[in-house]
Amino acid sequence: MKIGLTVWEDKISPVFDSSSRLMIVDLNEGNTGNIKYEAFDSSQLSLFIGQLNLLDVYSLICGAISEFPWKILTNSDIKVFPFIAGDAMDLVDAIAKGDAIIPKFLMPGCQIQHCVGKKNWWQNHFKNSACCVKTKSKFRNSKNSKPPGKR
Repeated sequence: MKIGLTVWEDKISPVFDSSSRLMIVDLNEGNTGNIKYEAFDSSQLSLFIGQLNLLDVYSLICGAISEFPWKILTNSDIKVFPFIAGDAMDLVDAIAKGDAIIPKFLMPGCQIQHCVGKKNWWQNHFKNSACCVKTKSKFRNSKNSKPPGKR
């Protein structure tokens, strides 16, 4: 199974919307297998989805993501696991070992441990992989805050 991670240098890119580099990891029986990198344009979502399909990548790990690209990706059968941060290779190693990635790889300040913190999540593909994007009320706690993608 292949997964894609948006990366900046050696870390998960903090914001999908400004990402331009994709790390593709072939997870094979607990091993990281082949790792390769591809350039992409996050503003051209239809091309990016086509690229993911050609690469056989149907799970995407990223940092923060706006509501619009999240909806486009998930409506195109790409499982999006957002609000992840940290060293990309450490994350890949944890996934390959079957280790829980939360709280270690959860973006600071993110309160979604209940939706991405399960062991072997990449195998189970949560029914609601980006619940914190959909739970807009979490972003409306102050009177000036707006949900992601509406800034």
